[in-house]
Amino acid sequence: MRIFFILSLFCLAACSSSNIADEVNNPEERSVVSSSAQSSLVNDGSVIKPKANEQFSAYVPTLMFHYVRDEVPSVPGYNNTFSPDSFEQFLQYFKKEGIEPITFFDVQESLYSGNSLPPKSVILTFDDSHIDHYTEAFRLLEQYQMKGVFYVITESIDQPDRMTSAHIQEMANAGHEIGSHSLSP
Repeated sequence: MRIFFILSLFCLAACSSSNIADEVNNPEERSVVSSSAQSSLVNDGSVIKPKANEQFSAYVPTLMFHYVRDEVPSVPGYNNTFSPDSFEQFLQYFKKEGIEPITFFDVQESLYSGNSLPPKSVILTFDDSHIDHYTEAFRLLEQYQMKGVFYVITESIDQPDRMTSAHIQEMANAGHEIGSHSLSP
């Protein structure tokens, strides 16, 4: 849990990254996420126990999206809006350059197992459980065989312009990570 918390803080700090290509292609310039492995990890029913006091590090740029839709909302602070076409251009660039979107679970598993992450990894996060995360982002991620991390506001599930519980379950079943954003908007 401590690693997930550290990774979540890293996500918040990395969301302001202005040049993803530099972050992915220049590992020496990336932010560091590290943890001392002192407890076991339960993941998908299995227990992975790292050696006590062993240090692990991972370098993963993280991008956050609020909306993937054509119209930009007039809500202050929601400047992380991309049209579906712009978002698809991101994914095409990633595919062309061999950049692989991964999840925080992938990072956590790598930290505990010692397995390497893909050399050009990035984490794509989507905040607030907007319906376009399902209708646009999820659809495009699936089309390009990539993964995302979706943070859901629990009180917003099944509300107008938000994802439904069926959408969220479908995304989780497809291998995307679902996390809790908050209880209420």
